[in-house]
Formats: sequence, structure tokens, C-alpha cells
Amino acid sequence: MKKLLVLIAAAASACTNQPAPAPPAQAAAEQARPGRMWNIERETCAQLLAVSDDDRMAVAMFYYGHVAARAGIRVIDGAQVEARIARAMAQCEANPALPIVQAFQRALVARRAPPAPRS
Repeated sequence: MKKLLVLIAAAASACTNQPAPAPPAQAAAEQARPGRMWNIERETCAQLLAVSDDDRMAVAMFYYGHVAARAGIRVIDGAQVEARIARAMAQCEANPALPIVQAFQRALVARRAPPAPRS
């Protein structure tokens, strides 16, 4: 649960454009790696599925927060986080060409039923 809270805090800070401080070992590793620009709207599920389990969870939490913020979701049910991430990952596994953001939109944003026809 503590790891989940840390990931949620990191996702929230990413949504507010205030980076969370990285641990010293992680910061050094990031400096050694060449930078890569990610287009949040265009990255595909194949790219998400190709990263390590730890990176996949971090990316998933980022997208969870990003999609929730864009949808105006102000309350997150902690008991549902794992299930919704699992649903988004299932979307990705079923369609690797799908943009990650769309997989998370399908998993997080409730679809409203169309209005009933008037008589």
C-alpha cells in the first residue's frame, strides 16, 4: 500500500507539472540515460508492454492520474485502482497498437448510457 501511495503522489505531482524528487541512485541512472520525449497522447500499448514491470507500474499510475484529471474525476476509490489498471492493461494486451491514453480512458471513465427516447 505504501508503494501505491508513493506512485499516486508521483502521478499527482506529474499532473501539476511539479516533478517528484527522485532518489539519488535513480537520479544518477536517469542522467546516464539519453533523454527521450514522450507524447502522452500517442505512445502505444506496445511501448508500455515493452518496459520492465516497475516502469510499467509507474507509467500506469501516471496515466491513471492523467486520465482521471482530464475527466474531472475528483475522488479516487483506492479499492478500485488495481482493478482499473488491470482492465487498462488487458486493453493494451488485446490491442498493442492502441494509444495508452485510450486504454486508460476505457478503463477509468464510465460510459454514460444514451438518453432514453422521449415518448
